[in-house]
Amino acid sequence: MSLPDTNGLALAVELRAELGARCPPLLAYSAHAMTRDIQAATRGGFADHLVKPATVQTVLAAIDRFLEPAQPVLAMARRD
Repeated sequence: MSLPDTNGLALAVELRAELGARCPPLLAYSAHAMTRDIQAATRGGFADHLVKPATVQTVLAAIDRFLEPAQPVLAMARRD
C-alpha cells in the first residue's frame, strides 16, 4: 500500500494505535492483488482490501458492509 511520502500499512497501524476503538473501518485500495498483499493489509489493520481497478459498485458495496444498516451508500447511489 503505497502513498506519497508514507506507507499505507504503517499509517493503518498508527491510526489503530492512536484511535483504538474510535478508529473507523479502514479500506485498502491497491493494485497489489497477491494473497500476501491482501493478508498484509488485514494484519495491518485494514477491514477490507479492494483491488484496482474496482467498479463503483464494488467500492460502494465494501463501504456498505461497514455502515449502519439504515445508511446504505449503494442504495443511495442507485437512486441517482
